[in-house]
Amino acid sequence: PLCGWWNVSKEIYLETGARSWFVEFGAAASLRKFGDIDICAPVNEVRQYLAARYEKRYLVNPRCFEEVVASVFASHGLDSEVTQYSSDGGIDIVLRNAQNQATAVQVKRHRGAIEVSAIREFLGAMVLNGHTQGVFVTTSRFQSGCEETAKRASRLGTAMQLVDGTAFLQHLRQAQLHDFFHYR
Repeated sequence: PLCGWWNVSKEIYLETGARSWFVEFGAAASLRKFGDIDICAPVNEVRQYLAARYEKRYLVNPRCFEEVVASVFASHGLDSEVTQYSSDGGIDIVLRNAQNQATAVQVKRHRGAIEVSAIREFLGAMVLNGHTQGVFVTTSRFQSGCEETAKRASRLGTAMQLVDGTAFLQHLRQAQLHDFFHYR
């Protein structure tokens, strides 16, 4: 039950004159059970796993989670480029819309709430890298003061959107549905 077992079966009884027939069809499967999800795991598999078992998001390698976030934005129609893992200047992903406008993305796979200092640090990275739009994505939630800091930055010309774990799960599930219907 912990790894999502399911089964389907159908029994068919058929009688014709003096003969009785019995046919049984069945299938069984389980969701793949991951341990610590490694950076080499295919992004689509990790996305499917997280859509079904989001409470296991902390098992995903942080770099792999950045790739997942980038793929979710790509499913929503944006060009997304994951920056190098270290020495990235505080920017994990750069998004580009149809008009080639860039948006910086910071991804934090954390259990604890994101502190205001992390938002300020990301704002500094955005300014130093010439970005006027940013999205901060986390697997957890934001402490009080984060929303106000993002709003204040937006009023001053550096637009920032905060995406907590619950909102990201919604975006992930929407992306899964979009991809399912698009590639069907």
